[in-house]
Amino acid sequence: METGYVRVEIENLELVKNAFISEGFAETFWQDRKIGQHWGGVKLLDKDNEMHVRIIETYDYFGAFLRIDPEIEVPREFFEHLSGDFKAQPYHDLALDILRRYGIPHRVVGFLPRDPVVVSRPTRPTPWKPLVAGAIVLGAIGYFTGFFDEL
Repeated sequence: METGYVRVEIENLELVKNAFISEGFAETFWQDRKIGQHWGGVKLLDKDNEMHVRIIETYDYFGAFLRIDPEIEVPREFFEHLSGDFKAQPYHDLALDILRRYGIPHRVVGFLPRDPVVVSRPTRPTPWKPLVAGAIVLGAIGYFTGFFDEL
């Protein structure tokens, strides 16, 4: 069965974007941009889950429209965010709730998968910032002490 999608008319782009921003979604430079993507925002839901919403322009027989692509994933603070072991999963209920609360006309086309009740997560996620900071400090110490000159 083909997965459905959430359709919003293209003239409502700013309304949709502003609704998600008002709900705490922030645009991020570091994201996998999809073809036709107008905007993408992320919001930390809890310590284990981050939601990513993309607004993508696409086309059908009637012309251009916006497709809302919401996903839940491991937060970007962890190496496992990029791991193939913990893939992002569709997560439509919160996005649909936001569209309803802000009175944004939308339509569900086809069948949306149910939001996952349990999302597979690493038992001990690996934060990447301390590791990168440590590598920089060690590199600086090595540079200033002349350690690399002897290699």
